[in-house]
Amino acid sequence: MEFTKYFTTENTVLHETENFIVIPSLGSFVIGYVLVIPKNKILSYSELDVSYYSELSNLSRYLVSHIEKHCGRVVCFEHGPSVPESTLGCGIDYAHLHVVPTDCPVKLTLEKKFSFVKFEIQSNWKQFENKDYLYLNENDQDYFADISGENIVSGLIRKTIAEFENHHHRHDWRQHRFEDNIKKTIELFN
Repeated sequence: MEFTKYFTTENTVLHETENFIVIPSLGSFVIGYVLVIPKNKILSYSELDVSYYSELSNLSRYLVSHIEKHCGRVVCFEHGPSVPESTLGCGIDYAHLHVVPTDCPVKLTLEKKFSFVKFEIQSNWKQFENKDYLYLNENDQDYFADISGENIVSGLIRKTIAEFENHHHRHDWRQHRFEDNIKKTIELFN
């Protein structure tokens, strides 16, 4: 799988379904931070085959429940690029859904700049195919923001949460891996 070059040093798969794997995120500035990755390469989740929505939804609910038990409130998000090598995709041309324990009010913080619209994930993700978007699941509600034509900071939501968690200037997973948190995240799933 092409995404393996971004795995943690342990190459740890924490959970697996027929079409998705869950791994601890590099740059885990909080314990419990994981990524959901489709086994078949797509650029963003807007390209996901509709037949996989239910599986992804069930997996996401399981992860949120499991992580909330150990770490508190959870937010899920994706920076959805429409083209490869976009700064929006954080330099990774492979879909990945972030699942992060945090009390950060992401929507409230970002809606000053972007217009988030509430959607039912299973019926509307496809409408963002070929568009740049932000996806956010906060408090069990799904939101999308069409950000086509916007010039946004790479990893905007990740950066927003890192700053809220008092990791100012430590949001770049390439520079700040937080290996101890990765190990503790692995323990949550063992």
